[in-house]
Amino acid sequence: MSQFRLKKGIEVIFACVRFSCNGSFIDNWSSGGFAANININTGIADTAQKKSSINSYNDISKGVIIPYFEDAKQIAIKAHGLFSDMKSIGWDIAITNEGPKLIEGNNDWDVILPQKLMQRGIKKILCAK
Repeated sequence: MSQFRLKKGIEVIFACVRFSCNGSFIDNWSSGGFAANININTGIADTAQKKSSINSYNDISKGVIIPYFEDAKQIAIKAHGLFSDMKSIGWDIAITNEGPKLIEGNNDWDVILPQKLMQRGIKKILCAK
């Protein structure tokens, strides 16, 4: 989940769900896993994609409702509020049976992933004052 500190406050601009493949426990998109955009208003996942492929994988994620998605957004926003000097943070959040758990925050997160999954550039957001 990525967010920015804007004039109107902290805003979530992107969320995705990641999946491992081939029996791996690693869900990292750069290590061959899948990623799917999550609609930040509904918490519903879209079509999964691999970093190195133009193919889509509908059967993995399309239409999946992410549990505790609103709670995950609120945890990320609250955590970002603790870092007043950081404009942008990409959060890794695990969804467990008990709810979302914050894993880590990254100030140098991969902008390629959201741009590919959202199918649009985010330069205007990145450059916003």
